[in-house]
Amino acid sequence: MVKRILIYIIYCIVTFCLATECFASRDVVNEEDSPFYFDATSDSTAEVVLYKSCKQLGASLIIPEKISIGSKIYKVTGLGQFVFSFCEDLTSVAIPPSVTSIGEGAFDHCTNLTNITIPPSVTSIGEGAFDHCTNLTNITIPPSVTSIEDGTFRYCTNLTSITIPPSVTSIGEWAFSSCKRIKQINIPIHVASIAESAFNWCDSMEEINVDNDNSTYTSINGVLFNKTKTIILKIPNAKGGSFVIPSSVTAIEIGAFMGCSRITNITIPDSVTTIGDYAFCRCSGLTNITIPSNVTSIGHSAFSDCSGLSSITIPPSVSFIGISAFSGCKGLTSVLIPNSVTSINHGTFNGCERLAYFTIPSSVTTIKGFAFCDCNGLTNIIIPSSVTSIGKGAFRDCTNLRVNVNNSRNKVQVGEKAFYKCKSVKWVKPER
Repeated sequence: MVKRILIYIIYCIVTFCLATECFASRDVVNEEDSPFYFDATSDSTAEVVLYKSCKQLGASLIIPEKISIGSKIYKVTGLGQFVFSFCEDLTSVAIPPSVTSIGEGAFDHCTNLTNITIPPSVTSIGEGAFDHCTNLTNITIPPSVTSIEDGTFRYCTNLTSITIPPSVTSIGEWAFSSCKRIKQINIPIHVASIAESAFNWCDSMEEINVDNDNSTYTSINGVLFNKTKTIILKIPNAKGGSFVIPSSVTAIEIGAFMGCSRITNITIPDSVTTIGDYAFCRCSGLTNITIPSNVTSIGHSAFSDCSGLSSITIPPSVSFIGISAFSGCKGLTSVLIPNSVTSINHGTFNGCERLAYFTIPSSVTTIKGFAFCDCNGLTNIIIPSSVTSIGKGAFRDCTNLRVNVNNSRNKVQVGEKAFYKCKSVKWVKPER
């Protein structure tokens, strides 16, 4: 911990010295001669709000420390919202030590930006500030910043190194999403909030390491957990092979394994009761998983696009299966649904094109929209008399399917194109 603080102190001193050398010799810039437009934020401060043209900015940009507007001199303290967004010719930016804030989307889609030093004076960096800076390779967040906002470094696809200071307490949604070359990230001591999607689609991520003194989070072999290890939060996308969830875990968080395409087998302990939304989404290499007998709910899209799964048994403890829970599981051939389930949700098996065997239990009362859409492998299905509602497109484009409904047509509410392109639909009971 002491070592990290010393590193940041040295960083501050070096950055300040470089910035002072860069900016001290510059005269005050007149707004009329500048490639920028400014807005006064007080009697003595201003922020850059607009550039006059991307071409006028050039490739290397030096933002002035002071600006004269009319007869008054202002210190430049901020970079406004989207101020340099889509300036694709920019390769480097020098920010003066007077700047304290970088606005939302300030460098959004500056796709050729490779070099930027954020001075230690900066205390806030807005949402999406460096979104889609696809050639940025490394960045150090200054030690005065307390929050990494939503999407700040999203789609920085060449970013290989990121340093998060001990001052940071929160990491927002999609903060580092699709940073495909980052292999490791270190969570410092004071971080108390990490959004579920913060590290989504970081394909090369091998380790998420947490400071031992952090009171909210911990890590085991580079996997992120809550401090008590009862919730598994995020498995780095580069993990592969078999994975055993510790027996202390009771819940699998939203998107915990999402995009872990190299994992082939997951062992879930009996202690787990909840599988969150998108928990195993796009685990395309997953071939084997057993849902333990204490699980009560399976979240929305929990297993969507797990194209390697061939069969799955849902235990009788499960009473809720979320929207699109198994959609796009193209290798799935059979599923067993327990009598504890009363509703087959929207798009639950949508696109399970090899699903050949399915029994709807007599506990089910509702089959929602597009539940079995595009299940071309289904040839026969019996809808029990307990079902009173069949949603829009529920069996749409099941081109090989013969449906037998154990009820009369007037007893069941049927949505638009529920059986569109099915081979046949037979209502067993006559209308009354």
